[in-house]
Amino acid sequence: MQIDTATLRLAFVIIALTMLVLFYFATFRTARSSYCGWWCVALMFFLAGSAAYLLDGTDQQWWANPLGSVLLVSGTASTWAGARTLRAPAPPHMAVGPGSAAGGPPRAHR
Repeated sequence: MQIDTATLRLAFVIIALTMLVLFYFATFRTARSSYCGWWCVALMFFLAGSAAYLLDGTDQQWWANPLGSVLLVSGTASTWAGARTLRAPAPPHMAVGPGSAAGGPPRAHR
């Protein structure tokens, strides 16, 4: 038994919409953090991009496929931006381990 692509895209749209509703109402409205906001934006882009790809194979394909690509790439960029909001500068003592590992173990000189 094979599942066609339209069914998989429709299932993704339903799951993404459910995640968006749950994430927005359970997390973003209570925390108001920038990470939560970026994640909600990313889910909206993924949802809209997948919905645009549902028009593949119809007369509307000429505008829906490029729009779907733009929306999915925008969702990826929003995910990246959300991850960047979590990045904090590393404390100075955290650079000692990678710095010594980069130099390698001490070698005996002959």
